Amino acid sequence: ESLWKIAVGVDSVPITIKLSVDKQVASAPEVSVFCNDQKVFPETSASRSKLKEDFQWRMPFRGTVKGLAMKDFFEVRPEYLGQERWFLATLTEQREDGLFKAILQMPDGKGGFNSVDFPAVKVENLREAFGAKRPISLPQRYLELYVPMKHPLDASLRIDGEAMTHFFSRPTPPPTKQGNGRSRVLFSVSKDRSTVVADVGHSALGHFLSGGVRS
Repeated sequence: ESLWKIAVGVDSVPITIKLSVDKQVASAPEVSVFCNDQKVFPETSASRSKLKEDFQWRMPFRGTVKGLAMKDFFEVRPEYLGQERWFLATLTEQREDGLFKAILQMPDGKGGFNSVDFPAVKVENLREAFGAKRPISLPQRYLELYVPMKHPLDASLRIDGEAMTHFFSRPTPPPTKQGNGRSRVLFSVSKDRSTVVADVGHSALGHFLSGGVRS
């Protein structure tokens, strides 16, 4: 039996995928696949079935928008204003329903700005703050389970066809000879695993996880 517990997308509820293989008949083992206690193979009422070909199962999910948690990376157009006015914003959360939580920098009427929370910003009211001010799109991605017919215990998980293990780390440039800059983030986990503390702030951590280049 193989068991995976995965959180795909941002702030999503983890899903559990369970693969069971009955090897009583070595030449043709019977297989069952469950996702969150719902059977996805076999599609019949049988508890297990032999594979007649390689089995592939896909589940779509929303990818993470680039620039999440980066200060003033976006502009937001508040719907209630009823006009084309955009304000600098930091996206603090990508919700499961496709909306975003944001903090906008809005004029205070005295020549300064106030930070205002917007809990539900639609993607069509978002754009990048600099350069071409490109609109934001939510990338659609796929979690895939691949079970080979001849060796079902060699099953693997993929993201858009790429091995899941390739997403456990991200490429980083080598440290400079002068030693400037930081090439790692240090996490400290409490003994009961209830809290995790990083040695950088929220913005820096968000940038690190995005894999972007810092000048």
